[in-house]
Amino acid sequence: MNDLVEFAEKMLITHREFHPFGGYLNEQEDVVHVGLSPEANWTDDQHRADALARSFRSLVQEKRPLAVGIVTNVWFARDTGATNAIRVFLEHRSGYCADVFFHYTLTDDRRVSITDTTAQQGLAHLFLDDTVSF
Repeated sequence: MNDLVEFAEKMLITHREFHPFGGYLNEQEDVVHVGLSPEANWTDDQHRADALARSFRSLVQEKRPLAVGIVTNVWFARDTGATNAIRVFLEHRSGYCADVFFHYTLTDDRRVSITDTTAQQGLAHLFLDDTVSF
């Protein structure tokens, strides 16, 4: 997860945004980053995230990774006001699944300041045979 969040922060610093991407932990416990072809005609970030989820479902069957993560840039309202967050969806082949949100602000000097971190149980679906929309 830390490796994926670090990459998201680099993208925010460089581009002030990022498109969904992911990664998986292989049998040797190395993180392998996964992205989508920029040439494809993606309609929006939800379309990209769904394509990543489909790709990971195939990858799970072929390579049997230890864990998978999908990272998206989200915005939502909280009791304390609107916030941006790096959302990391994590799923382990043991069945553990979580959504972790790293709430952030971008400073004028192009730094990412993580202001809060929250987590909730996720909906496991990548290591299952049936498909659930991301």
